[in-house]
Amino acid sequence: MATSQEASTENIPLLMQTIGERSYPFQTCFRSVEIVAFLFFYTGRFAGRLLWSKISRKPHSWQALLGQSITELCNALGATFIKIGQILSTRCDLFPPELIEPMIMLQDGIKPFAFRKVPAIIREQYGYRLSEIFAEFEEEPVSSASIASVYRARLHNGLLVAVKIRRPDIKRKVRDDIRLMRLMARGMARLPAMRLVPVVEMIDELGTSIEQQIDLRIEARNNRRFRAQLASEALVQVPALVEEYCSEAILVMEFLEDLVRIDELDWTEEEYQEALITGLRALYTMIFLDGFIHCDMHPGNFFLRRGGRVVILDTGFIARLNDQDRRHFARFFLGISTNAGRDCARILYETAAHPSQTFDREGFDLAVVELINRTAGSKAAAFQVATFAYHIFDIQRRFGLRGSTNFTMAILSLLIFEGIAKQLYPQLDFQSEARSFVLQGMLLRRPD
Repeated sequence: MATSQEASTENIPLLMQTIGERSYPFQTCFRSVEIVAFLFFYTGRFAGRLLWSKISRKPHSWQALLGQSITELCNALGATFIKIGQILSTRCDLFPPELIEPMIMLQDGIKPFAFRKVPAIIREQYGYRLSEIFAEFEEEPVSSASIASVYRARLHNGLLVAVKIRRPDIKRKVRDDIRLMRLMARGMARLPAMRLVPVVEMIDELGTSIEQQIDLRIEARNNRRFRAQLASEALVQVPALVEEYCSEAILVMEFLEDLVRIDELDWTEEEYQEALITGLRALYTMIFLDGFIHCDMHPGNFFLRRGGRVVILDTGFIARLNDQDRRHFARFFLGISTNAGRDCARILYETAAHPSQTFDREGFDLAVVELINRTAGSKAAAFQVATFAYHIFDIQRRFGLRGSTNFTMAILSLLIFEGIAKQLYPQLDFQSEARSFVLQGMLLRRPD
């Protein structure tokens, strides 16, 4: 029986270099024609909506209309592009909010693949029939996303488990789609208007991110690390893997019953406060102390339980801060509360990936100083991560500074959490809870 294999943590190669499946030139050619056809169709639809907006004088910005068209395009092109849209919908450092807001709809579950394919996947991965592994297996998935579906099952030893099964053929589809997108990106990079936009690098980042989520052995490794780094947090639960049944295409873990989505709870303010503080402290541990960050703590992956307990699921989408960047982030967060605007501007610049050829360093520094001065002048309890992040990303876009992806994802992980917390307990003080973590993070040194 197949056992879980540790994927190397060093230098995870890009998807196209790691997936060694047979090539299908005809299918690849057909897919390229399909992508181009859909691209033309939805470009035309966007142009039509833009024209109608002008004629009817309805108050729709061109960014919102473009975001709507991109969302529809991703849905039409299937799982790879839905996942790409999901990732892009978190990148408000790269795109204006009006453009990415419609794309948030891609975060919702999508139609599962046919259950009749499940037994064959299990036989391929384990070498055993479904009935030889599981005493019970529900055909209707409890959740379904662009990469995999999750089923409720019971092992022969009586353990109730969640079985995450990757969509069939998705490796080949993703490989072909990313290869085609890379070719298109190289063509776009030659256009004069696109020379300052790192489109090839963006596609490479997307490919790496999707690869980390498509190989479930990597998610298993992430799960183990989160369980280890949060082991001292008795109120935080990450489901334990059933190691002997974890493979490249299947994860089996303990099934946690009675999980209720946050937006369906009916709790008192004190109950929300207790659990959300636990969740925030877990996130601060990830960011400031470990530099290993869960980037997808939306209501489908993050659950509250009474007694101040939280449950964190789906460890596929993560960001890593090396030790230097982790300490930089702690100093950046400290600079926000101590009005050290110049230090914050310097950290943003030093951790940036791509300053543009026209970058104005002095203008950028002054804009950051002004923002930090306004932020430091307000009460700590009134600090809004979303508002602050919007202004930081807006300054970076205006001055042509593209921030480090992982540094940016640390900010966005806080932004996602705040989106949950502020609805349930608006008084949650992000800065007050951060102080001890920031100070520890600045002093702590870890090997990369």
